[in-house]
Amino acid sequence: MENDGSQFKEHDNQAISLSSLYIQSDDNAPDTPIDDGHFSDKRNAPVDTRSAYSDEDGSSHLPEKTWMFLDKYRKRMKRFAAKNREAIVNSIWAVMLLGYIGCLSYACYLSLNGAAIMLSITGIVLFCYIYAFVRDHFGDVIREKCCSPATDLLSALWNVGKKAIVIIVLFGIAIGLYFLCRNNLKQLVSAVGLVIFVFLTFITSKYPKQVKWRPVIWGLALQIIFAFIILQTDAGFKVFDFLGDVVHTFLNYSDEGSKFVFGDPMYLDHRFAFQTVAPLLIKPMVKDMTISELHAVMTGGFATIAGTVLGAYISFGISASHLLSASVMSAPAALAIAKLSYPETEESKFKNSERLELPKGEQRNVIEAASHGAATAIPLVLNIAANLMAFIAVLALLNGILGYLGALVGVEQLSFEIRSEILATYALCGFGNLSSIGIQLGGLTPLAPERAADLANVAVRALIAGTTACFMTACVAGVLLADSNNSEGSLNFRSTTFPTVMN
Repeated sequence: MENDGSQFKEHDNQAISLSSLYIQSDDNAPDTPIDDGHFSDKRNAPVDTRSAYSDEDGSSHLPEKTWMFLDKYRKRMKRFAAKNREAIVNSIWAVMLLGYIGCLSYACYLSLNGAAIMLSITGIVLFCYIYAFVRDHFGDVIREKCCSPATDLLSALWNVGKKAIVIIVLFGIAIGLYFLCRNNLKQLVSAVGLVIFVFLTFITSKYPKQVKWRPVIWGLALQIIFAFIILQTDAGFKVFDFLGDVVHTFLNYSDEGSKFVFGDPMYLDHRFAFQTVAPLLIKPMVKDMTISELHAVMTGGFATIAGTVLGAYISFGISASHLLSASVMSAPAALAIAKLSYPETEESKFKNSERLELPKGEQRNVIEAASHGAATAIPLVLNIAANLMAFIAVLALLNGILGYLGALVGVEQLSFEIRSEILATYALCGFGNLSSIGIQLGGLTPLAPERAADLANVAVRALIAGTTACFMTACVAGVLLADSNNSEGSLNFRSTTFPTVMN
């Protein structure tokens, strides 16, 4: 039989013909000529080419020399990939990056507004990448040449003229309040309320003499700065309005799993089970935190709302931008009030960032990590459920008693003006209620059971501090809030009109 051209070449260029590969046949098989579609073994027994590389059970196999040939080139490819791994990975990333840029450019060409989310995400990722690159390659030089001299200069100026700086800052605040409140004295009432809340927190502090005013002042300053950007500038409001829409859309996706398990709309009856498990992010540190740090963590939880609760409030008709801005404003206020209510008296183990070591995850891929995270949240959800049952029962008892006493003296339901409703939205945008104590203890105790007593001891103080932070947010909003002449009763912040957000 003539060679049909199907040959393999080894490293020494030796040709191996298919006709040299054979399969053992029956010993009594007669010698027969080779027909079309068959080839012969060493006894010239005809063998069907369709079953030449199949076992009796139908599983496929290749002859030994063919496997040797394939294995040799597989090893060559493996050595090549190992030797040029960095170049291959960079090439793949480059192709993916070029493809992403092309898709993003075409999306912007079709609709710039439609691609706004992707542009925002791209900008954030690019900023983080540039920051990391500069930090890793030029961080030491920048710190030595710029940051350290500037810090030393500011420290020297502060030590020399800190009294003058404080007077200038207070004078600037007074001038700002005058221009904000000159047309409406109600705004000045909110400013006085802010001062009163800070004063009451100070005199009821656990250790008033140990208060360090720097974090307190910076927290209040950040709250006012965020409030001014959000409520007094069109650009700031538009940014947070856009972020509110994005958060709302994202939370709708996160509800799909809940809908599948509990049914639609029955899953809405179990929203407490899907509250954010943010304490899991600080799980490795909880056991080593000081009492003041535990108090600050709990205060932050009481002063802000979880993502799923944000979605619930949005479903009630409250503007997502209002809720998001209230959470942003309450976060620095919560830290300021926490450090004012329970000052640090111990040496924190996390004072130096170099001592902060986070354990690396043992999960090997994203799927395993997601499964492990969901399983880790189970004890938190169960503890939250059990604590809610107990605390809501106590809360119902107190509500019944207060309702009975109110009925005895003829207290009627009160009505509020539109301004009060808006301020109430900011004041109530948090977890400052008795049942949330159960949520906090149920969520934090499983992370560090040995700190259960410390968490319980500071729970009530943290609840009061978190509620105070929300009230301070309402005070700041009240300073910047001006009544509108709109006959429909709407309100405006500068030039943006806000509808009524509470029914």
